[in-house]
Amino acid sequence: MSPTQTRLRVRPIAGWATATMAAIAACTLAYLWWTLEPLLDAWAARREVAWVGRVDLAAEVAFGGTAGVATVLFLVWLTKARANMRVFRGGRFTMRDRLAAVVWLIPATNLVLPLMQVTDLAVASAGRDPGARRRMTTLVGLWWGANLATLLAYAGAVYEGRGYAIELHDLHQGTARGKAVDAALAGDLFGGQVARTLPSVVLILLAAVLALVVVARVTGAQYARVARLRGAQRVSGRTALRSTADDWTVVLPTAALAGLADGDLTAVVPLSALGGTISA
Repeated sequence: MSPTQTRLRVRPIAGWATATMAAIAACTLAYLWWTLEPLLDAWAARREVAWVGRVDLAAEVAFGGTAGVATVLFLVWLTKARANMRVFRGGRFTMRDRLAAVVWLIPATNLVLPLMQVTDLAVASAGRDPGARRRMTTLVGLWWGANLATLLAYAGAVYEGRGYAIELHDLHQGTARGKAVDAALAGDLFGGQVARTLPSVVLILLAAVLALVVVARVTGAQYARVARLRGAQRVSGRTALRSTADDWTVVLPTAALAGLADGDLTAVVPLSALGGTISA
């Protein structure tokens, strides 16, 4: 590399994007299983079967586990995508940037600051096109609004059902152990529990779809910026979300460094363009 060249590290995010999207989908399915499981309890109340208790435990473990995995993968993808944006802007990814993921874990602040963080990433990834930036802002806003609405809907369901909590617990313990319980009462209480959580089920499906679109669009936008640096022309296709072992090295004249920060990188990158380094 000549003295007029500068090596900039770019992080591969296609594989992380794919894993994140798969985890979000799995977490959503686990939530549906967990919230709709009381219907199985209502069925078991009439038949006195004990295995339903193991199904309920599996639902809780599945939701908790997939939620944790999805959260970790999303934060890793987000951190790497933010690191790439610092490279595109001609800067370095600092410790302060790495600690930015902490805002997702702090109560109260994690209701607002993550929205600002993802919006900034999405808009910056979109480049200078005003229309694309507006669409990114709207998309992230809708996604975050759906997340908050899901939390409020679930909290509302818990609050509304607080008067039935003791009865539901006793009935649940009875059906889980295969004991005889009042089938009619069990049907009413378990059915009501499911009915109260249905709004959160609908909202989490919406939030999950929007989350998948956010991850795909941001990743695709970063592919587009790299494609412009590599001199590629516009090609068909929106995103290519799969990991690749191909090297990603772009050697440009020193004057081309200005292109890293101009935001005018709009072509779509081919499948093999993510991974490696950029040299300029």
